[in-house]
Amino acid sequence: MLGRVLHGLGHFCVRYRWLVIILWVAAIIGGSMVIGKVGAITNNDLSLPGTGSQAATDLLTK
Repeated sequence: MLGRVLHGLGHFCVRYRWLVIILWVAAIIGGSMVIGKVGAITNNDLSLPGTGSQAATDLLTK
């Protein structure tokens, strides 16, 4: 069953290769634009209360 689905997907991608390439390029550009507008939300604050590594981090901070 899965083999037939993957075969069909591969057949579609080969038959409409330029459409698939254009869609991938559009997805990459669109994703880059969204990340550029929204910005990557990151946080470097990691705490694990009650663990030995948290105690070591607290000790080093002092």
